Amino acid sequence: MKNRKNERNSRQASTAPRVCQTVDGLLLKNLHAAEFKGVDVADQCRAAFEQGEALLKEYGFTLRDVTQLVCLIADADNFPACFPVFRQYFGEASPAMRLIWLKNTPRSAPGVTFDLLVTHYDEDMGDAELAA
Repeated sequence: MKNRKNERNSRQASTAPRVCQTVDGLLLKNLHAAEFKGVDVADQCRAAFEQGEALLKEYGFTLRDVTQLVCLIADADNFPACFPVFRQYFGEASPAMRLIWLKNTPRSAPGVTFDLLVTHYDEDMGDAELAA
């Protein structure tokens, strides 16, 4: 018999943003607006990036350091409203971007969720070492 308390806690834990250090850098998972019910998707996007900025700063990075961005979209029809927000936060950077449309997402879920990846290397390394 499954322990419902553990299931509930694991679901709640999975919705909280997480920071994972990887061999290649840093991964911020599950960034989303803390309050998203009744909030338009552009404002949700802005809140998620503000959250990402704060977490990155704790590790000495900024959004300019983000190399990959994964965007989980629940509201595809209104997602284009996020484009000005992307330009605002990534005006000087061009991270690789992957969009994943999550069809049939419950209304209790955020309209947009992000994962940010920062891949870094030692700036003193030569090009030959990078190619290896």
